[in-house]
Amino acid sequence: AEGLPNLMLEAMSKGLVIITRDVGSISELIKNGENGYYINNVQEISNVLDMLSINNGIFEKISQNNINKINLEYSEMVVVPEIIKFIKSVYQNQH
Repeated sequence: AEGLPNLMLEAMSKGLVIITRDVGSISELIKNGENGYYINNVQEISNVLDMLSINNGIFEKISQNNINKINLEYSEMVVVPEIIKFIKSVYQNQH
């Protein structure tokens, strides 16, 4: 299982609203009501979908929150320098 699901990251980068269960490391990505929704049963899925279909403003806000989160925390501009820093530290510790 993935620590942070790539599929979820990709969906967020496109502005999709995430509806998921609160399992594993999902809580690192999703803050309930801010950039997605946690559900526990089919009725909760229905309730969230109804709310999003009735109130387009909520959908738009969460959509933008997801795009912003990915751009600020998971974009190449952020992640690649961290990976390079990590690789350099490993290399330096071995020599």
